[in-house]
Amino acid sequence: MPTAANQHDLHEFLRAAGMALLYPSAANVLTSPEVLRIAEQLRTVQNHYFDGHAPARLQQAFRVLRLPDAPFRLRLVTAADSAQLLAWTNEPTVRQASFNPQPVPAEFHERWLNARLADPYALMLLAEEETTGAPVGLIRFSISHDEATLSYLLDPAYRGRGWAALLLALGTTHLVQTFPHLRRIVGHVQLRNQASLRAFERAGYALLPVPLSGEPDSVTFAWWL
Repeated sequence: MPTAANQHDLHEFLRAAGMALLYPSAANVLTSPEVLRIAEQLRTVQNHYFDGHAPARLQQAFRVLRLPDAPFRLRLVTAADSAQLLAWTNEPTVRQASFNPQPVPAEFHERWLNARLADPYALMLLAEEETTGAPVGLIRFSISHDEATLSYLLDPAYRGRGWAALLLALGTTHLVQTFPHLRRIVGHVQLRNQASLRAFERAGYALLPVPLSGEPDSVTFAWWL
């Protein structure tokens, strides 16, 4: 129950989100045989909003504000992009930064791409330069329940410009608009890939204390929603 004018907005938010009940109903709830179920329901909703990651979310927001506007746009990948994606995938620097450094055969790539395009829980976005339409890079996500795992790459011609962080930030925005139920996005990076480590940090992703990939000499970054 609000006791001051500046509490009304918070009161309305808590009620609308299902995190609180009206004060006059307290006596009835506390004596109800459903009190334990109601309490658990309230705790579940409260944990959704107050999960201990508020500092990380604030850091995300402020770091993204420091980024310039992206000089490229994103669109969905299509089957017509197959050759470009394969060329990027087998580019030597990309292979060195991958957890599997072996070149990808064309037939394997085609099967993989067709499977991803048919997967409702996959999102693949191709970046194109705003002025020329030239292909800049790729960011893709694999969704499992309320978590997404990302991977990205840039065309060699666009590396060293700070665009990787912009690709991560813009791709994250598109992902959340498409899958609003997500709670976390993660990306795995090899420790020797210093450029990618800096890109994730600039884009607002937080370094987790324990890596989740299971790969040696790697780290995991997370974006909390």
